[in-house]
Amino acid sequence: MHTFGGELLLQGSLLATASLFWWCIAGLGRERTWHAIAALLFTGKVFCVVAVILTFAPRPLYHMMALADQQLAGLIMITLCPLTYVASALWLCWRWLTGFNRDTPMQPGC
Repeated sequence: MHTFGGELLLQGSLLATASLFWWCIAGLGRERTWHAIAALLFTGKVFCVVAVILTFAPRPLYHMMALADQQLAGLIMITLCPLTYVASALWLCWRWLTGFNRDTPMQPGC
């Protein structure tokens, strides 16, 4: 983070990792929807823990960042966590459950 190239490499790797994660989530078939839901809920919790650490840390964790900026970044992250990860998991649950009845034939007497 001391040079522009290092920061660019860090941001590029974060973008590539996040893009790969969401591409994998979107590409899972209906039979593996619960894998996507579990991945979203787990990574959402990790995302929220990092946000809480950034928000309530008594000193800056990155020496080039002011404490107020770090806390603001943590607050933005803790706001976006439920809006993205949990909302995506809920949408996948809804899509899976509404499509579940169409994919399975009705059994007599059920």
